[in-house]
Amino acid sequence: MNTFTNVHICDTDESPALPSSSALVADLLAGVADDLDRAATTARRVGTLLADAGSGGGAPSGELEQLMAKRLVDQWRSFRHGRAVFDLWRTDLWRTLGFRSWRTFAAEELGMSKTRSYQLVALGQVRDVLGVEVSEAQARPLAPLLDTPDALRAAWARAVAVAGQGEPTGAVVADAVAESEPTL
Repeated sequence: MNTFTNVHICDTDESPALPSSSALVADLLAGVADDLDRAATTARRVGTLLADAGSGGGAPSGELEQLMAKRLVDQWRSFRHGRAVFDLWRTDLWRTLGFRSWRTFAAEELGMSKTRSYQLVALGQVRDVLGVEVSEAQARPLAPLLDTPDALRAAWARAVAVAGQGEPTGAVVADAVAESEPTL
């Protein structure tokens, strides 16, 4: 069974809060150093939009969101940055580019299957619950626990304890998850 297809979509009090538009813009602009031409253009346009909004002029409807979505797509194309895929999915910014389905967006803009895109979404969700960076191998066994964040965190803590000074391998994490599951 591919555990990454079980993407946690329900909103509960335990779900991480989405960043504000300003925070998302700041995060996006922080990653543009490797692409100076696009970064300069994007930064100038976002600055103009934010200045216009701050002076009461207001940014044109959806233009700021569209710029953010395009920047995330550029990050994916340039760096294969899984975080960009997760941010696009959780904020629905992909819709501002005119797509009606995530599957079509992932295929046409990111060049990946729906399954692969959801693997990266689940990776982002696990990272958000834990508050730390984990590899795909570490996140894969944790993904089925996304509906129970406390159990996910407990399994991760067990894996870290078993690993000692090193990083837990995917197998160590899988063992920790198996220990947390009740036997039938």
